[in-house]
Amino acid sequence: MVSRGAPLGPLEKSTTHIKMELPDSVNFNDVQDDTEACAERQGGPPRKSSLQYRPGEIIFYLPKQCLLDAKIAAS
Repeated sequence: MVSRGAPLGPLEKSTTHIKMELPDSVNFNDVQDDTEACAERQGGPPRKSSLQYRPGEIIFYLPKQCLLDAKIAAS
């Protein structure tokens, strides 16, 4: 993402998540295309993973459980 010009700060990594810092002036629309291109180039996101934008950061993680209602998730 950095090579495509995305203004990322230091990465925080663990076995279940990657957190990417963004300057406060950047919103998700500014980096959405870079995020999607990066994910596809790496073979797509892992099954059951989640990508969330929060002001100042993007978090890619494997949740402990699905928060959707089981009936909705099955459809």
